[in-house]
Parts: sequence; C-alpha cells; structure tokens
Amino acid sequence: MMNPSSRIALPRGLLGMLILIIGVESTFARHRSQFVTMVGTNWRFSAHQARNKSLKQEILCLGTSLLKFGLVPRSIQLGTGRSTYNLAICNAHMPTSYFLLRSTLESGARPSAVVVDCQDGPVARDHINEQHEALRVNLQYWPEMLSTRDTLDLAWTARDMAFFTSMTLARTLSSYKDRFEIRKATVSSLEGRTSDLALISEVNLRSWRVNQGVQLMPGCAIPAAPAGANPAEISRKPFATDLATSNPLTEVYLKRFIALAKAHKIRVFWVLPPMRPTIQRVRNLEGLDDYFTKLARLVQQLDPTAVVIDGREANYPEDVFYDTVHLNVRGAVAFSEELAGTLKRSLSGPDRGNEWVMMAPFRDAQRVPPLEDIPASKTIVENTHKTRLR
Repeated sequence: MMNPSSRIALPRGLLGMLILIIGVESTFARHRSQFVTMVGTNWRFSAHQARNKSLKQEILCLGTSLLKFGLVPRSIQLGTGRSTYNLAICNAHMPTSYFLLRSTLESGARPSAVVVDCQDGPVARDHINEQHEALRVNLQYWPEMLSTRDTLDLAWTARDMAFFTSMTLARTLSSYKDRFEIRKATVSSLEGRTSDLALISEVNLRSWRVNQGVQLMPGCAIPAAPAGANPAEISRKPFATDLATSNPLTEVYLKRFIALAKAHKIRVFWVLPPMRPTIQRVRNLEGLDDYFTKLARLVQQLDPTAVVIDGREANYPEDVFYDTVHLNVRGAVAFSEELAGTLKRSLSGPDRGNEWVMMAPFRDAQRVPPLEDIPASKTIVENTHKTRLR
C-alpha cells in the first residue's frame, strides 16, 4: 500500500488558477453583448440565420455592407413576388459569402437566386507576401462565423496556419476573441465613460429581425464630400503599375462560390452597387474599378447565366447616402425597387447569356413598403426598457 506521505501533492495553485480562468471566461461569455461591436453582432447574426433550417426564402442577398445597407427584402418581394432575405455583412470578403452560402444550403435552404457583391480590391505589390487582408482585418469577426471545418478550409487555402491557431484560441477563450472590444470597454470605464454597445447590439438585432436582415439608416450623416476626394487633384494611375492584377484568395473563393451556386441551380446576380458621385469619380480616376469590372467578367466566364447589374454610373445623388458609401433608407428602397425589376425580368424570361445590365439613373421608389429604420428600432427598445423598470 502506498504511503500517504509519498503521494504527489495536489497542485492547488494550478487548480485555483484554472477555476479563476473558467470563472473569468464564463463572465465574459455571459456579458459579451457589452463588448461586441455592431460588426461583430452582424457576423454572428448572419451566420446564425444561415444555419437556420427555417430560412426558405427564394432570393438570398450576400456580400458586403453596400448590400447590407442597400438591399431591402420587402422591396424585392414587392417587385418580384419572391420571398427574400438579406444575409450580407459588414467588412465582408468573398470567403464570407462562400461560407454563408454553403451554410444555408447545408441547412436545407434552396434559393432560386442569390444577389451578391464583392468589394475585395486587388493586392498591392508590396503586400503580396503579407497575411491576406480578408484574414487580417477581420480577426475579431471570423470566430463569429467559422466552424472548425471552415477555419481549416480558409487557413489551408490562404496557407496561413497561424490563422487557424488564432481562431481555435478565439473559440476557446472569450477573453481572447473579444480582446479588442474588452480593452476598449475597460479604457472607457477607467475614463468614466459608459459603454452603450449592449444597447446598440439590441437595437440592431431588432432592426435586422423586423426588416429581414437589412440595415436601414436615416438621413445623411456626411452631407459634404469627404476630405481628399476632389477628383481634380487625382491623376489616373496605370492599373498594372501600382497594383497586382489579382487578389488570389478572393478569386479562389469566387470560383468556389460560382461552382456551388451552379451545382444547386441557383441563378447568380452579381451587383456593382451605386456610390456617391464624388467617390465613384475617384475610383474611376484611380483605376480601382478596373479590377471590379475584371471580377464581374470572371463571374460571367465561370457562369454565362450570371447577370451583372452595374449601378456605378446610375448617378445616385449625395443625399440618398447615409455616409461615404452606404445608402440611407430612401436610397436603399429606390435601389432595391430598380434591382427587383431586373431580377423579375431575368428570372421569368429566357436566359440571354452573359447579360450585363446598366442600372437606370436614380429615381425615388414608386412603392415604399412598411419599414423600421434604426432610430425607430432604438425608440422601441428604449421604451421597452422603461416599461420593464416601472
């Protein structure tokens, strides 16, 4: 029989540390709404909806914040007679659209069409050997969306195992995943300022649920052209001189996205959204839009049935934008109504092959469905809180 005195002593310090870590991580997990930004909440919401087995809409919207703010499902439904949902996310890159589409299909959704945009720019020559921008700028958001399989897929494709390690840690430790937001909230608290992230998260979630995923913003937060955006001060830069001619990660996932859509007989509508005239002129002068045109051509090369909807020359006025590039509710309803006309014609008529549709110049929507913009959602949420406190 072993002498009790010869037993290995219980590492009480280590055990205490583990208990402390579990307690801290549990606290952060329970109160994560106080740390997560609107963008992080957006990624989590869209990923959850993509895995929702009740998502049976005929038209799905994927892509970037330009469609998150700009595509109104109710307007699309009015114009096409087809149910629609907006899964687009802020800070999106082509891999996010691919993973969201795959998740919806694996959850049983069978859309007949997908509306998508991509704002991934070409890779600058002096950044070719750096970590891909899509990974680097969204380190705090990828854990909200990726499964272990998706993480390995993205890390392997990008040849970046450090990314896989980082994502694994983020799924295990809330303090690591939300470290940027926790740091900011801590600094705010030490400076005597209160964080309103929990309220913002609740307001946005309500708005997205009520409006089928779209982010509806009022008014115009930036009425004047942004500093440094004077086209007269910009000379056209030869495209091949300053930029590489491709974005390898984007193009890999674009090809996978199109292949996945074709395999499920989903019609792809590739959108080049309208922008503020001042911003569009700058993009033209810089040659940046050359690459987006190239991507659209690649889409139609991969799938001749794909329809490109080009709104870059639609001349949407400055006052229908909420900020530098995002449409406000007035612009979004008008854009969606115009988009719906193209969707209806293409989905109900014969396939013309390699169809490139130039959007008509801006006009206000003829029919405006009942909608709830962000200020309206905020008022409802705040009134609900007041009622609970009585």
